[in-house]
Amino acid sequence: MEVEGFGRTCLALGIAGAIALLALTGCQVGDLVQASVPQAVRQVVPSEPRVSFNEAKVVFADWRASVERTAEQFQTELDRKAELVSLLSSLGNDALLAGVPVLEALPGGGLLTTALVGFGAWFLRAPGTAQRIAKEKEASFNKGLEEGGVLARGAATGPLTPVMS
Repeated sequence: MEVEGFGRTCLALGIAGAIALLALTGCQVGDLVQASVPQAVRQVVPSEPRVSFNEAKVVFADWRASVERTAEQFQTELDRKAELVSLLSSLGNDALLAGVPVLEALPGGGLLTTALVGFGAWFLRAPGTAQRIAKEKEASFNKGLEEGGVLARGAATGPLTPVMS
């Protein structure tokens, strides 16, 4: 008798397991798994602290697009300001060079010319400055990519826990 009861129990558990597996294949498993969204990401992209895995992929894509858009805007601003700095520097140098012949004709003009040339030299870039600035920009960009990758991995590999509802 006991063997029959054990057999029925095994059969019932097998049928229940098969039904559970069939139900699991018919639902969105990504909605059952939750992911934590880091605070830094939530500051950029409005999101709940915990979202489903499927929603987390959308939040990540929105966050990445926002970071790329912000980086492009900042790069555009830097390029515009670099152009302005170059223009102002050029104007100063041209004005200084135009005034040198006039100053040399005045009494004590040699001293004034020397003083103005020294003053104008403050606005000239030293050799290698452009390469140093380019390296700094590249290092800053790479650091931003690293920080973004850390945040992205934190969002993608955050604590995943199944939700039973």
